[in-house]
Amino acid sequence: MSEEDLLERFDGGGDSHSQVETHEVARTLKQYWGIRGSLRSLVAERDEILEVTTDDNRRYVLKIYGASESPSLADLRARACVHIAESDPALPVPEIIRTDGALQAVATMKAGEDRVVQLMTFLDGIPQVSTLKSSRQAFEIGKALARTARALAHFEHPADRRNLVWDLANAANVRPLLPAISSGRWQMPHRILQRFEDRTLSMLSDLPSQVIHNDFNGHNLLMDPSDPTRITGIIDFGDVTRSQRINDVAIAACYQLRFDESGLSGALDVARGYNSVTTLNPHEIAILPDLILTRLAMAVAITEFRATRLPERASQILKNTGYAWRALSHLTDLDKNWAVDRFFAACDKETSS
Repeated sequence: MSEEDLLERFDGGGDSHSQVETHEVARTLKQYWGIRGSLRSLVAERDEILEVTTDDNRRYVLKIYGASESPSLADLRARACVHIAESDPALPVPEIIRTDGALQAVATMKAGEDRVVQLMTFLDGIPQVSTLKSSRQAFEIGKALARTARALAHFEHPADRRNLVWDLANAANVRPLLPAISSGRWQMPHRILQRFEDRTLSMLSDLPSQVIHNDFNGHNLLMDPSDPTRITGIIDFGDVTRSQRINDVAIAACYQLRFDESGLSGALDVARGYNSVTTLNPHEIAILPDLILTRLAMAVAITEFRATRLPERASQILKNTGYAWRALSHLTDLDKNWAVDRFFAACDKETSS
C-alpha cells in the first residue's frame, strides 16, 4: 500500500478545505438550530470546532467537518454518543442537539463546499493531560472506559467497520510510514511493528470485538478541577470503530504511564479499573503489553509521517508524539513475561503459563 493511500485513511487528512467564515457559522447556527451567540475557535486536527455561547449563557460546541468527510462517518460518531447516553445516562458524553429531528445537517459554505455540521452540548472540565496523574485517577479512567465499552457493546452502524489507520488491528499497515533508517530511536518502533505483524496479530484476531471509542487519551477526557479523579467529559469520538475491545484498554493504558515511577505504573491501574467493571479474559490480558507498545509505535510513526506531509497542522498532529517517544524510552527494557504477570496480578488472575 502506498503512502498516499495510507494518508487517505485519515478521513480526508490529506485534503484541504477553506476555513469557514464567522458569518457562515452564524448563518448555520440560525438556520439549523435557531440560535445566536458568540464564537470561540477550539483547537482541532482535522475539522473546525467552535465553542458557542448564546445570549442566555448556554454553551454548545459546533463541529464543522472537513469537505471530504463522509456523512455516514459523521453520523456514526453522533449515534455512538446517543447510544452511550441512552445505555448509561451517567456517563458524561456530549448531548447531540437535533435539527428537525436529525443528528446533523449538511450546510453549503463558500465556494459551494458542502460541510456536515453537528451541534452538541459543551462539557465543563480541564483536559486530563493538564492534571497530576495518580493511581486513583487511572483506575477511574479504566472504569469509565469499561462503562463506555459496555454501553456500546450492542451498538451497530453501517459505517462502523472502517478501514481506519488508527485501528490497532491494522498496525501492520503502518510499517511503510516508518523511515527507512532503523537505528537510533527508530529501532524500537521498527522492532515493535515487526513483532506485531509476525506474532501479535494472530493472537489478536480471535479476541472479542465490538464498537469502541478507540482514543481514550488525556486530551479526550475532561476532569473536575477540584477533584482530578472525577471525569466530567468523554469527548472526541472521531476514531470510533469496530475492533477488539482490548485495543481500547491498551490505548487508554499507554497514555497513563507515570514516568516518575518504574515500569507500568498507571497502565496497570487502567487495566485494574476496567476489569473491575468488565472482566477481561486471560488471552486479552496476556496480549496487553504487546498492544501498549504497538500503539506507541503507531503513534510516533503516523504522527511524524503526517506532520511532514501537513506542516501547517503539525502542532496539533504532534500533540501526543513527545509523550509517545518518552513512553517508548521508558519501556525500552520492559521484560515481556514480567509485564504479563503484572497485568494478570492487577486483574486478580493467575497467569496462564
